[in-house]
Amino acid sequence: MIDALRRRWLPLLSLVLCAMAMGLVLLRLTPISRSAVYDVNADWAMVDFRSSVYYPAVAFVRGENPYDHKTFAANYPSEDPFPVYAPATLLINAPLALMRYPIAAVFYFMATIALTAMTALLALRLTDLPGGLPSVLLVTAVMILSRPGHMNLLVGQGTLLYVIGAYVALSCAANAPVWSGLGLCLAALKPTFGIPIALLMLVQRRWKAVLFAVGIGALLNLPPLLIVAHNAGGLRPLVDSVIANFGSWRNDPVVDPQKSLMLISASGVISRLAGRPLGGAGEAAVCLLLLGAAAMALRVLAGREDTAGRVLAITVISLLTLTAFHHQPYDMLILTLPCVAFLGRRFPDPFYEPGIYVPLLGLLAIPAFNYLATFSGVGALGLTGLPYLVVTSVNGIALLGAFFLVVSTTIAARGRLRAASSSGRRHATPDGVT
Repeated sequence: MIDALRRRWLPLLSLVLCAMAMGLVLLRLTPISRSAVYDVNADWAMVDFRSSVYYPAVAFVRGENPYDHKTFAANYPSEDPFPVYAPATLLINAPLALMRYPIAAVFYFMATIALTAMTALLALRLTDLPGGLPSVLLVTAVMILSRPGHMNLLVGQGTLLYVIGAYVALSCAANAPVWSGLGLCLAALKPTFGIPIALLMLVQRRWKAVLFAVGIGALLNLPPLLIVAHNAGGLRPLVDSVIANFGSWRNDPVVDPQKSLMLISASGVISRLAGRPLGGAGEAAVCLLLLGAAAMALRVLAGREDTAGRVLAITVISLLTLTAFHHQPYDMLILTLPCVAFLGRRFPDPFYEPGIYVPLLGLLAIPAFNYLATFSGVGALGLTGLPYLVVTSVNGIALLGAFFLVVSTTIAARGRLRAASSSGRRHATPDGVT
């Protein structure tokens, strides 16, 4: 009966939610999104596409150094400097530089929708859940309706490329190290994704995959690096421009933890609550603490290659990536697979005990659908003082809580998790299927 209802209503529900999600996005791009009563107009739409994707590629194609933030700002209508992404990013985005900006922006917008659906499909397949069209549309719709997916689509970020790369790297590491290495290279286009994932893959002893990533990454990044160095007038001028660019980026109000309402990293939240920056030493200490906790959880899961063990390891690494390093709300799309797995009951049994399930569900839901912690939300409510501090810090606090809840549950249940792993190996068939 339930299966019949699901087969009948799931396609309709998926289509309705997709229509709502796209309708909300398109509404914010049209004049009717602004009136005397309400204002949800996204006049900042595609801001990251201009600064992180299109105009850096244009500068690269024209023989310039896009990491030189002063020249870049003077020559192109970009609100922000080009972030310190891997040079291979410039090669990947170079075809867009051959298009006029309006055409490139529309093409990229449509490509982001396609990548959203691809991420949804990958999340379903890697968690062994039904990956039919209705299920993919449902997950895609929820992703776009969520704060991270909605923001990613509107600002034109490339987050989904890094997320897909992370999923490939982590899911293929045990049996297909070359594919895993390729995935890690894709994730490492944004260093705040690639660095923590690579470190924790080393904790998992995925040596081959990381070595392949280093080799493939060198082949992909060396040519554009040499070209940009030539454009900059040498390697030293390039290094100087990258350092200056990083300093300019750090001073951006959207990045500064004292001013930004976007940061979700643990150090950013702590700085905001303390009322002063942690500084380099403080940020490093927080990062090492979180890395150590994640490493302990991954050691508990060592050798467990079933679906439950695999998705739990991906969840630990995804939450660590968001909490230990600088990230904005759109980067929370890396939690798509963990959320799909959690709701699809693909986590180990201890996570579905009421004392764990309900709190973890709430901690994941808060940053996924918190539309108050936005410029529009804060402005509409006129938040200042303590209410502002609470609203702008709750996402990071929730993610940090989810991280420690997942890690502590994994460590506390290590006996049951290892027993389940041993039982699975004893009852495995010759094909490896339990």
